[in-house]
Order: sequence, then structure tokens, then C-alpha cells
Amino acid sequence: MKTVDSIVIKHGELRAPTNVSGSVIGPVSLSASELIGLRNARAMFDELRSLLSDAVLPAIGGARHPVSVRLTTLLGEIHIQSAGFLAQHWREADRFAEAKEVANVDHRNH
Repeated sequence: MKTVDSIVIKHGELRAPTNVSGSVIGPVSLSASELIGLRNARAMFDELRSLLSDAVLPAIGGARHPVSVRLTTLLGEIHIQSAGFLAQHWREADRFAEAKEVANVDHRNH
């Protein structure tokens, strides 16, 4: 899988519901390795959520147990506050890289 070298998040582009007031102070550039790190963090988060849902929560009393409710709430908040680990941005970078590959195909041999 190929990715672009970096992606820029423009002022006000990243919005997630939050109780904190403030504003984005300027564009942020993410390198390809940072985008890969976010993708990996998302994969690990999804694995953690599955383990908790499939094994831990049932073992401590099910979905209605107060600890289960709190864990589920925290996982949801992490996902919201991280904007899905910036999934929109690394997916866009993937689409850009795929389009770039298609554009670079030598059509003379086809």
C-alpha cells in the first residue's frame, strides 16, 4: 500500500465535539510515517474494543455493569475526540496515492 509523503490539515478542517473551547491555530502537516502511526493506532484501538466487548465486558457482568458502561463510554469518547484517529485524512491520502498510481501508468503498452 502506498501513501503520500504528507498531508496538511487546514484551519478549522478537523472538528470533533468537545467540551473544550478554542480554535485551531494553524495548518498541521502530518508525515507519511505519522499517518501510518495513526492508522496503526486505529487498528490497535479496534482490536482493544473487540477484546473488551467479546471477553472482558461479559466476564465482569455484561453491558449493564457500571464498569462496562464506563469502558464503553471512554472508548466512544476516544474515538470522537481523536476524530477516528484522523481516518478521513489517511483514507484521503490513500485515495490520492491510488489516483497518482493510475495517472502514472504508461498507456502506450496497452
